[in-house]
Amino acid sequence: YSYLLKSVTGTGTIAEEMLITMICEHMHWTWQEYLAQPLWLIDSLRVKLEEEGKHQRAENNKAKARSK
Repeated sequence: YSYLLKSVTGTGTIAEEMLITMICEHMHWTWQEYLAQPLWLIDSLRVKLEEEGKHQRAENNKAKARSK
């Protein structure tokens, strides 16, 4: 998502609403379940998703470089 937003907005930042949506989708939570979670857990999930995204982008870049 960050990659797509960077191409559209030029910033690579994700709107708060999109990040919440991604976490809920990833964890299969409703909005109410999201709100019931402790802040430390939400922050940890954000970091995890960001790191997974960075890793995936790096892997995609490696695959592109190998295909040239």
